[in-house]
Amino acid sequence: MYFFKYNMGGRTDLITYIGYASTFVGFALVAFIQPFVKKTGKRAGIIGIEALAILVTLPMLVTGLKGAYAISAVMFTYIAITFTWTINNMLSRSAVLDSANYAQMTLGINGTALVNSTFTFVNKCCQAFSMFFSGIILSATGYNKDAVEQTPGCLKAILLLCTVGPIIAYVFSIAAMYFYPLTRKGEVEMQEKLDKMSFVNLEDDLIL
Repeated sequence: MYFFKYNMGGRTDLITYIGYASTFVGFALVAFIQPFVKKTGKRAGIIGIEALAILVTLPMLVTGLKGAYAISAVMFTYIAITFTWTINNMLSRSAVLDSANYAQMTLGINGTALVNSTFTFVNKCCQAFSMFFSGIILSATGYNKDAVEQTPGCLKAILLLCTVGPIIAYVFSIAAMYFYPLTRKGEVEMQEKLDKMSFVNLEDDLIL
């Protein structure tokens, strides 16, 4: 909102189009995810999508640093990020469930509830911390909520928060995914073992 209100000269109407794109993408990509995961695996898929997200953020960053906010560059970045974020979100949540299954396979403990609740907690904490630090940065650069126009330093801070901030986060995420133990082959093998375990448990229940 701040970026469109101040950096784009009050073009908050553009947010509506991004909302339309987000809704369309959310439904359209449901059928795309499964064949994509089968081909790449979650680890390679997440790394590839996050690397792509970094690339599509650059047009908005470069034009912004030049002081010429091109609507085409900004909308390209935001709509492209809608695609990458949606795919990344689906893959990441699926990878979280795989982590719980992996723990069950290696430790014999079903920690699905713990893993899911921890994921939600960490996600909420990251959102809270990002808002907190963003507020501190904007205040330090002279942000005034009552002003129609902000200082050049504040405008640059808003731009960097919208571009460099996510890029840094993606870099850390890619580095973390490098150590993610499950490749596509590992995912298939784990699923086969889980299916066998479920079949054995079902047979035991029928015997009882």
